[in-house]
This record gives sequence, structure tokens and C-alpha cells, in this order.
Amino acid sequence: MKTKRIITFVLILALLLTNFVVAFAATDETKIEVTANKTDLSAGETATVTVKVTTNYPVATMSIPVFYDKTKVDVGSTTANLTGYKVANVTTNATSADSAKVFANTGLSQSQYGFVLVNYIAAANSQIASTMSSVVLTFNITAKAEVSGDAVIKVMATSAKTESNPEGMLYFGKSNSSTVDEVPTNVTNIDITKASIKVSVSENGNGIISKDGAKVDPLLDIDNSDGYPFIYGIDTLGNVTQDGSIADNLSTEQGDAYLEIVGEETTGAIINVLDKSGNVVETFIFIYFGDID
Repeated sequence: MKTKRIITFVLILALLLTNFVVAFAATDETKIEVTANKTDLSAGETATVTVKVTTNYPVATMSIPVFYDKTKVDVGSTTANLTGYKVANVTTNATSADSAKVFANTGLSQSQYGFVLVNYIAAANSQIASTMSSVVLTFNITAKAEVSGDAVIKVMATSAKTESNPEGMLYFGKSNSSTVDEVPTNVTNIDITKASIKVSVSENGNGIISKDGAKVDPLLDIDNSDGYPFIYGIDTLGNVTQDGSIADNLSTEQGDAYLEIVGEETTGAIINVLDKSGNVVETFIFIYFGDID
């Protein structure tokens, strides 16, 4: 009798575990990743934001808004990267017909946030992959001047379209076959992982950079009674009497408007870095090697 009870218990447990595994496996999951090639920006600097989507089910349609703090960064060029789908549109909220609907489904402040929106629709009767792991969107952000702090960039794509809420946004739709016959309107079993990053924006961005973007490492160990660090390695030969030869090779982290050259373009010229008010925040002295003066 005990043996039969044990066997019965084991069978029931096995059935329960099987049902649990089946139920777990039936959950459709979408993972969103948001990354940037730079997360520390000075005013005027640009970074590229990448949005990647990974799923365990065939995706029929996607509507992906990526929100950014428009008080700290501006959005530049955008690119829809996914092939094999029709791109309905790639836009910002300034031109999107879905603007009000997108914000209604997130609760974010329109005065603080803007968004880049990409819409994908799988073509009717086309073969689509059973799963997805693809970069779907890239765009550029540029740090604004005269602001500082963390600029949050995030995706809050929680599908809200149902039979009882037909006006809600459908962020990810599932195809139930290897071909796409229609875009589903009722999605209730897709678990969407939200994602965000923070980009630190600094207001002043003091310092000198070369025109190819590399940070200039001035020589600091030469005896100089004024205490100024030196910058060297710029060829001004034949350009001593011409304005701009130093400035043509250097800039500041905020741009050319914050760079001031005092004196002739040769040894002894003063290179000043200015702030937004025109105050000198850093001073360098220029050395042209080979100049015996």
C-alpha cells in the first residue's frame, strides 16, 4: 500500500512539474538592450545609442519608442537596422502621429522627454525567423550646452492594446506561424523587459582636444616660471604670420568658440580655454620645436 502511495505521489508530482515547465516555456519574452558608445559627454559631444531586441518567439510587428531627456541632449541621425521587415517609419515625437498615444502609455513628462520611434511590420505571407536577436535602431545624441547632470535614455514598451483597450499601443506582436498573415491586435502573454542607460552631461567641458578627437596630453615637466603647461607637436612652419594655424589643429571640448590664441603662431603663443562667459579657465603655452627664439 505504501509503495502504491509513493508511486502515485511521484506521478502526480511529475505531472505538476511537467505542467509548470510547459507553462513556463509558453511565456513569450522580449528583452530590450539600450547601450551607448560613450556615457560621459561634454557640451557639443556626440554619442551613438544602439537598441537591440532579443525574443524567444517570432515577431510580427514592433513599435519601439526610445525616450531621451531632451533638456540635456538633442537627437541627430536615426537608422532602422532590421532587415526583412517593412519599416513603417522612423521618427521623433516632433513628427509622429503616435506622440500622444506613446506618452499616454508611459506617464512620462512631455516637457522633459522626447522619443525616437521605429515601427516595423512583417510583410504578409513572408517567412520570418522563429526568434530574434537583432539591433533594430541606432541614433545619435549630442550634449547640449549650459546644462549638466544625468540624461536618461530608456525604453518603456509595455504593450497596452487589447480587445477591451483597442486604442492602446501594440509594442510587440507575435506571429503564430512561419508566415505572417496579419498583425495581431490582442497581445497578453508577452513579457517585455524594460531597459535604460544614463549619459552624464558636463557643462563646461574644459580642456584641449585635437581636431581628430584625441585628448591632447600637454608636456608638464619643462621648467616654466609662469606655471603654464605646454602644448607642442603642431607644425606652424611657414605659417608664423598667419592666424589660425594652431586653432586649425586644436579645439576645446566645447568647440572652437571657446579657444583663444594670444600672440603670433609660434613659440610663446598663449592658448586659452574659455568658459561660456568668456572667462579663462585653462591656459597653455605653445612651443614650436626648432624655433631658436
